[in-house]
Amino acid sequence: MSTTLTSKGQVTIPKQIRDALDLALIEVPRPALFLAGKALVRYCRQGGSKDNVLADFSIGAHAAVSRYPLLTRDTRRYSAYFADVRLITPEIAT
Repeated sequence: MSTTLTSKGQVTIPKQIRDALDLALIEVPRPALFLAGKALVRYCRQGGSKDNVLADFSIGAHAAVSRYPLLTRDTRRYSAYFADVRLITPEIAT
């Protein structure tokens, strides 16, 4: 039985592959947590009503603080709240 790592239920990487690629979990910097909270407050003040956006804001803030590019299909939200993050978007086949 292999152990898997799942990110928001979208990507599952078997432990064998993680080990072969020497992947590691990176701790979220404290400034990113603060930035995620600020983004959530802004979202709520602007009338946002979803209650499951903190994870997205945490991911965006981590990318912003650490200067990581971010692979996403949700360019609108990430560019609105984290304008300095370089977004990598998959091309949509037609």
